[in-house]
Amino acid sequence: NGSGITSITLPASVVSVEQAFKGADRLQNIYVDPANPLFTSIDGVLFRTDKTSFTSLWEYPAGRAGAYTVPDGVTDIGFQAFARCDKLTNVTLAPTVQWVFSEAFAYCSRLRTVTIPEGVGGLGQFSFRSCPELRQVDMPSTIQSANYAFFNCPKLQILGGPATAPRNLQATLVAGNRVQLSWQSPLLAKEQDRKSTRLNSSHANISYA
Repeated sequence: NGSGITSITLPASVVSVEQAFKGADRLQNIYVDPANPLFTSIDGVLFRTDKTSFTSLWEYPAGRAGAYTVPDGVTDIGFQAFARCDKLTNVTLAPTVQWVFSEAFAYCSRLRTVTIPEGVGGLGQFSFRSCPELRQVDMPSTIQSANYAFFNCPKLQILGGPATAPRNLQATLVAGNRVQLSWQSPLLAKEQDRKSTRLNSSHANISYA
């Protein structure tokens, strides 16, 4: 934290890395000895992997500026993997990503756009929290959960995604040519499995000829 290092190489003996590089805002590359059984480096970015069934993006060097595309084959974005990467401006996830863990991109002060392709499974709570410059996010139909993912993103204007039908639509005649419609937000697939009840209700008054 605050060490000013620009590059580091992890030996084969390292089997745990827990928030080790937070605050190292000049760090450009994290390298790993090829003999390490749990970690690997791809273009200077740290990944945790068992070499067969999963590859988790574990730590992104905070000193890197500009855009980043998560490589194909990555199955999840780890907890706070990009958190406080203040020079990151754009990110594109790989379609192989199954889950983005909580606060993975939290507090990225210059992040402006996020592209999430078809295939990505879900976003953990607060995964993009407090990104003050975030303006556009493309959401695919494969996203199954995104609770509070964009909490405190005041400039978010476009949250693209597939149109989904509301639930429990009811129409009540108010008077004359006015009717009140009420409905509940649609359940996402993962919420259906959990029988979630944390849903917003909405209504509108409609006049017709």
